[in-house]
Amino acid sequence: MAIQLRRSQGEPHTLAIIQAEEILGEMGLFGNGVNSADVRVTGGPAQFTVIDGDQLLQAMLFDSDLNLEILTLLCQRCLISNQLVGVLLDGISAAYDKDQALLMQSCDPLRRNNHLLSAAADRLSVLHP
Repeated sequence: MAIQLRRSQGEPHTLAIIQAEEILGEMGLFGNGVNSADVRVTGGPAQFTVIDGDQLLQAMLFDSDLNLEILTLLCQRCLISNQLVGVLLDGISAAYDKDQALLMQSCDPLRRNNHLLSAAADRLSVLHP
């Protein structure tokens, strides 16, 4: 399944591809109820278990294991995002400084991560041939 960033104009950007049994939608739950992304099923059929946000929050009041699992998930996603932002910023600096070696070193991990960052790496790499 693809997580896609909504855009007011143009095609949506694919932020991530998620696997079976992954939790999604937590940003909407903890982010003031605002969803900034959509889910698109790719590669075959999918089943979703929908949990009402208020019911989940009620369950979290009494289930420390559930709290720990959700906090771990959020922390992992934040760490990965922070690492990728750092690599992207390194790539922008390398393009600005015309450092081809550092630019390729930055673009390679971006290409391996997800569709959106792979496309950004392709565009970034042509800034300095």
